[in-house]
Amino acid sequence: SADRLYGDDDSDGSPKLNSAADDDPSKELEKEINALKDDWKNHFQAVETGVKNIYFIECHKGDPYELTTSIFKDLIERKASVRHCQRLIPVTFICHSTLEDIKKNCPNYLKQYFQSNTSKDCKFAIAYKSRYNGDLDRDQVIAAVANMVIDGTIKHQVSLDNPDVVVVIEIVKNACCMSILEDFHQMRKYNLNEVSHHGRSEGKSTAGKRKSQEDNATTSTSN
Repeated sequence: SADRLYGDDDSDGSPKLNSAADDDPSKELEKEINALKDDWKNHFQAVETGVKNIYFIECHKGDPYELTTSIFKDLIERKASVRHCQRLIPVTFICHSTLEDIKKNCPNYLKQYFQSNTSKDCKFAIAYKSRYNGDLDRDQVIAAVANMVIDGTIKHQVSLDNPDVVVVIEIVKNACCMSILEDFHQMRKYNLNEVSHHGRSEGKSTAGKRKSQEDNATTSTSN
């Protein structure tokens, strides 16, 4: 997905010369594996979170939301399954996980979406989850962020059941990760397995309907 969106940094469009190693399948496989590793280093960097089963991948270029959306789109189109990753959430803002730091740094980030010249009134919700942090009070953080969203000329409304946009807050130890997502519920809260399962189920349903229509057409023709 990253190569399709942002291109291959190592490709200059010039023809590649074949070497003797190209005739050896094992050498060729080794070259491809090394190239994939180099591509990963060019695009991404793994960052330790100190929390079991939580991984943070830093994007060296491009937009995390655009890349994540592309990955989910590929997953749906290919009707693929995912074994080793449950959720993949794009993070577009990070600050220290203290109420003071959140109140200080979040307003500018939120105003870019909710209170800019092109912003329109909408219904919003806040999805909050905290791991390995006992200092922050959930209700205080949600109230503070909600006040930032509606602090301006555009008065957005809270809607927990049917929001147009969701502000996702993920507290991981001393980091506050945040995203503004318009398709949070449509993407099954960015759960890879659920999106994958839903895509495969829709595919089977569509195939079943198509077969039923073909059978009906055959019956009508026979009659």
